Formats: sequence, C-alpha cells, structure tokens
Amino acid sequence: MWVLKVLQGSTTDAEDSGADVLQILAMSLEDSFVQKKSRLSVAFFRNIFQQHPWLGRAMLGQLIDKCGNARSEFFKREAMQMVTEILRRNMGKDKKAGHGPIFADVLQPFLPTLSGVLLSLVQKPPVKKEYKSEAFKFCYTSIEALRTLYPSKPLSALLDTEALLVSLKDIKLPPMGKLQHSVTRSVSLIEKEMERVSMTGKKASKTASKKENSSPINRDSTLAGMKQVKKIKRRGRIQGASIGA
Repeated sequence: MWVLKVLQGSTTDAEDSGADVLQILAMSLEDSFVQKKSRLSVAFFRNIFQQHPWLGRAMLGQLIDKCGNARSEFFKREAMQMVTEILRRNMGKDKKAGHGPIFADVLQPFLPTLSGVLLSLVQKPPVKKEYKSEAFKFCYTSIEALRTLYPSKPLSALLDTEALLVSLKDIKLPPMGKLQHSVTRSVSLIEKEMERVSMTGKKASKTASKKENSSPINRDSTLAGMKQVKKIKRRGRIQGASIGA
C-alpha cells in the first residue's frame, strides 16, 4: 500500500518499476473486490490510472473479468467504472494519454471476454437503477471505443452485434428516461455501424463489377459479340435479297 501511495503522488511515469508495482497493484485490486470496505477505494485506483495510464492498461484484463464475474452488482459496478475510465482515456480523445494504437493491441486478447460481458449485461441488467445506469453507460463506451480503436474492422468482427442489438431492443424501460436514452445511444451506434459496413460492401461490389466489365477480356468478348451480331444481320440481308430475286 505504501508503494501505491508513493506512486499516486508521483508525477513521472513509473513504468520502469515493472513487475513489482504490477504485482502489488493486482493484489490490491483483488482485495478491493473481495472486501467492500477495502482500504483502497475505487477513486484511489482511478487516480492511479489517470496519472499512470500504463497501469490501467496492465490491469485491463483483470478489470474486464470483474465486470462479469464479481460477486455482487456493487463490485461489478466498481469494475465497470474503472474500465470505462480506462477506455475513455485510451480512445485517442485524451491527448495526454495518446496511446490509441498501443491500447488496441493491449485490448485485443480481452475482446471475447468483453463481448461476453456486454451481452450478459444487456440480457440480464442489474436490478438497482444506479447500477443499471452504469451498465448501460459501460456498454455504450465499450462500443464507441471499439469503433475508434479498430476503424478498419467491422464491429461484428469484434462483438456479437446481432445478439447485442436484439437484447438492447428487448430491454423494457420508461420511454423518456435517462436509462432509455443510454440504451438508445448504444442501439443507434450499432445500427449506424451496420449500415456503414453494408454501404461499404455495396460500394466494393460496384467497384469490382466496374473493373470486371472494363477488363480487356470483357472488352474483347463484347467486341467479338458485336461482330457476331453484325455477321448474322448481314447474312439475313443477303438471304432476303436472294429470295426476292
């Protein structure tokens, strides 16, 4: 704990501290999810991750796991808040973090787990309103982060978008409330991405078709076909003249 407190007060990147700091941080994180009255609060870890983004990236897998398998809704919410903070700081929006491409590589191994957590959260949302709100916020932030970090990949290659969309639309909420607004944002994000991918596919298909039609082989085939038609017409005229004579 003393090491982490010193790290919290440090203004320089302590990445050189290496495995010792990571081990201490991982154990402290685990302790915070076991004991509700842990000596280190979520606010403390948020502060650490803000000052030293590399620590947040290093703890990402552990935190994503806790979003889905922590022993209570309270602890799941704590994990979601921390992951949301890490995602936001590493999407390229925060210029101080500036770790977009690197973060995409860090996140890659945890995408299947993240996909499963998101689907579980929308299929069976938390009971309490405040926890439910955090879950929907986490869902939206995760989808937005994936679109930003992997611009060349369709969202469907990263998440089960069809199941996610169906589950989001099945959620029953008051039509004009903040919770419904959060769900609607996620639905809109997925639908726009699916539409974008569809339009990209159509454009690619049209381009390929144009290239195929303009290829030398097709041009030759077209010219040969036109010549053949002219020959048939010419023969028809000759035969008609012979019959008239």
